[in-house]
Amino acid sequence: MARARAGLLEVGLPDDDEFLARYPAPALRRAMVQRVALAIAFLPRPKVLVLDEPPPAWTVTTQGMVLQNRG
Repeated sequence: MARARAGLLEVGLPDDDEFLARYPAPALRRAMVQRVALAIAFLPRPKVLVLDEPPPAWTVTTQGMVLQNRG
């Protein structure tokens, strides 16, 4: 659970119990769902990450966060 919370913080999301209890729809916006998926993908610290959605399809906030921290 500590790693999950750290992963959420790493992608700019809250790590509190209330946020963790939310269901994806309708409680989370598209950008939040994208960042949760990235947090899950980043947890094992992969050297290569293959994505099925190109970065231009992400929200601008998500693009910036990923490219700045992972590029």
